[in-house]
Amino acid sequence: MNNYIPPSQARRNWLLISLTFVFFFILIEIVLIKLFWSDDYGLLGSHINFLLSSLKAFIFNFSSVMFTEYVFTLEDLKLKEKLKLFAVTTVSLSLIFSALISWFLVWRKSAKIVDIKVMGGEIVKS
Repeated sequence: MNNYIPPSQARRNWLLISLTFVFFFILIEIVLIKLFWSDDYGLLGSHINFLLSSLKAFIFNFSSVMFTEYVFTLEDLKLKEKLKLFAVTTVSLSLIFSALISWFLVWRKSAKIVDIKVMGGEIVKS
């Protein structure tokens, strides 16, 4: 029985595994941020967002090395261009998504500023 995996196949497998982890972390981000927006855990939601963003960045850095090695071993130029476009699109969408979540968290936190009302000469915080 032959268990040998060619280097290009091994790199492709690592790339698929790392992209699966990134997709999984994006789903976790969506679920946790939705849960924390329903409560008063804005700070905890921010910490979780930064943690997941750091994990995604680490995975992207790791997978970019694998992806670069995999692309340069290919002979088919059309496939190389398609894979490069796929990588750029995936990284761009993840960065945009992380930036939007961070912006929404900051906006949500700033929207929780205490509402000050003046009632009969005294200041009431609500």
